[in-house]
Amino acid sequence: MRWQTEAIVLGADERGESDRLVQLFTPAAGRLYVMARGALKSRKRFAGMFEPPQVVEAGLLSGGRTGRVMIEHADLVEAFPAFRRRPERLCRAHALVELARALVAEESPAPGLYALLRRGLIHLHQDPDRDRWLLVFAFRMLSAAGHQPELTACVSCLKGVGREALFLAAEGGVVCPECGGGRAGLTVSADTTRTLTAVMAASEANLPRLLFTANALSQSRSVLEHFIAHQLSEPSRSLSVLRELEGR
Repeated sequence: MRWQTEAIVLGADERGESDRLVQLFTPAAGRLYVMARGALKSRKRFAGMFEPPQVVEAGLLSGGRTGRVMIEHADLVEAFPAFRRRPERLCRAHALVELARALVAEESPAPGLYALLRRGLIHLHQDPDRDRWLLVFAFRMLSAAGHQPELTACVSCLKGVGREALFLAAEGGVVCPECGGGRAGLTVSADTTRTLTAVMAASEANLPRLLFTANALSQSRSVLEHFIAHQLSEPSRSLSVLRELEGR
């Protein structure tokens, strides 16, 4: 069977002397591994085509003897060139790509998550030197996939949190000062919890109106990094590298 689809490139590895195994995220088929025959030798068919997080229009073929989906041709849709001008920018983009790899099962349709990642990359490309759009779409992707952290009530006693709370990544949310006494976690302010709650609940049209204070930006990124490390398959390598680049 042959079909055409838009796809976001999530990664690519060499296979032998000439082939590449490409990981694509498609709207209808979810996350796919496809083989690009001759991709390492061809200067015309696939040159520069499989660098994450580029968006491509791909022609795919399935049902052959090997059972592997093959990519017959690809056209570049979005290259996001600004990401490659600074390593910090590429880290932010790759953090969203890593999150998609962790959240989307192989060959499991996830059109809502695809749309969130696509829009997140576009917004981030327009404003690549700040964390704002990384945080907005990372937390919205987590929420859409059923991994929304609890930020409005204590996960221990279920009471609302006040001016300050303790975020415990392993427990999936915040605890109040009474329940969190002596426990190791991230201290987060009411400003941070309100902002992230609004980010996950807002309509698409209202997203540009949501603003982060400097404190909320810093705390939110720490919450994101710790939450991914404890709730998903592995820590975000991109967020770790970004922290090192910034000297945090």
